[in-house]
Amino acid sequence: MAFPTTVLPVKVELALGADLTADPGTWSWTDVTQWVRVREGVSITQGRGDEAATVDPSRCTLRFDNRDGRFTPRNPLGAYYGTLGRNTPLRVQVDPGSGYVTRFTGYVSEWPPRWDRSGNDASVPVEANGILRRLSQGHAPLRSPLYRSIIGASPHAYWPLEDESSATSA
Repeated sequence: MAFPTTVLPVKVELALGADLTADPGTWSWTDVTQWVRVREGVSITQGRGDEAATVDPSRCTLRFDNRDGRFTPRNPLGAYYGTLGRNTPLRVQVDPGSGYVTRFTGYVSEWPPRWDRSGNDASVPVEANGILRRLSQGHAPLRSPLYRSIIGASPHAYWPLEDESSATSA
C-alpha cells in the first residue's frame, strides 16, 4: 500500500446522543461510513497552517448522503432524530494496512441539509472542529480579585506582584 497513490480505507463514526460532560471513553460510537460520500473527499487539517502566533483548531470536512433524511436533526422520521445536534462528536479513522488509526476527533457544530435543483439528491455538508474551537469560545478568564478591587478604586500607581510561584523577589 503506497499512499497517496493507494486510497486508504476510511471509517467515520458519530457518538449519537453523547453526554458531552461524561468521559469520552464512555461514548457509544455508531459507524456511519456507508453514508459518507468518500469520493467527494474527507479533508482533515490540523496544527499550524503557517507561522501565525496561534494554532487553529483542527478541522474535518465531509459530506453525508441524506436521501433518506437520517442526518436532518428536525426530521421526526429520520433514523437519528433526537440524537443529532450541535457539538455531536465525530471520529475519522484510516487503515494504513496495520489496522484502523484515529486521525481526527471533533464536534459537528451544525447539520445544514442541502438539495439539488431536481429535489432528487439530498446531502449534508459537515464541518467538524477539534476541541480548541470549543475552548476558545466563551468569556476571557477573570483577573485576580486583588487586581479587580484595586483597579476599581482608580489608583495612581499599581504594581501587581502576581509573579509565578517560582519568583524569588518582587
